[in-house]
Amino acid sequence: MKKAAIGTIFALAVSGCGGGGGKVSEVSASAAVIRSFADETGVARLNFPDVQMYLHSSDISEVVKVLNSQSVLPLSDVDERDFPVFMKTNGYELREGEFDGGFLIIINKEGDVVSAESMIGLAEYDDVDAFAIMAVGNNYTGNLSGNYQYNGVFYSENKDITQNELGQMRLTADFSNGTFSIDAAGDETFLQGDGFLNSRNGQLSSSELVFGQTDNSVTVFPDGSTETADEIENGSLASLFGTITGENGTSLVGVWHTIENIPQHRGTVIGHR
Repeated sequence: MKKAAIGTIFALAVSGCGGGGGKVSEVSASAAVIRSFADETGVARLNFPDVQMYLHSSDISEVVKVLNSQSVLPLSDVDERDFPVFMKTNGYELREGEFDGGFLIIINKEGDVVSAESMIGLAEYDDVDAFAIMAVGNNYTGNLSGNYQYNGVFYSENKDITQNELGQMRLTADFSNGTFSIDAAGDETFLQGDGFLNSRNGQLSSSELVFGQTDNSVTVFPDGSTETADEIENGSLASLFGTITGENGTSLVGVWHTIENIPQHRGTVIGHR
């Protein structure tokens, strides 16, 4: 049911702000919708006392309404370290497991489950699909200037088919001029372009990125049919919303999506310097 789906997204959101394992039992929060789409999905920014989160999910308006309607939120008893590691790449771990009737993927730097992470949750209730992609990090503190390079990973998925991948990401942040550039790619997809950096609070934003599929990518549809990249529109505008995180800006997180009435591709990025 739709109520159960919203409940799962809500539980995922509040579980991400406790620093791993419910170190506190409750927390206050404020949330605001940044983007909304024709299928009621969208992107929101969530502010907790010490943590900032970007959430791309189903039923975004309802989720934000629930978050803002409660002065204190009970934290879910979720510890990322209870989820087994299924993959390691470029110094990052990918963990997978069951959560509240759905499937959860957690991406974090090896040995670091507190300062920055990405979470991807998928669930289905009585033919109502729910998804949530979260980028979570401690609030940015510091007064950086000049250029800093962040290296990490890039996750992408297609909303209609079971096809996703994890690639590598490089983001250069220019704190003096308030800009950033990103170059992220996996074996089959890429995300590139420039955007804006708020040097005061660390927020990242862009609506001028390009997402595309590499020449060797093959999309497999549910009926078994396939298309190669040269048969698909190769290069769509994309948006990214995220933030520099941690003391002196040691890491970054963000969510991204292609720019359409209903985004076809979506994902997250996480990096450290």
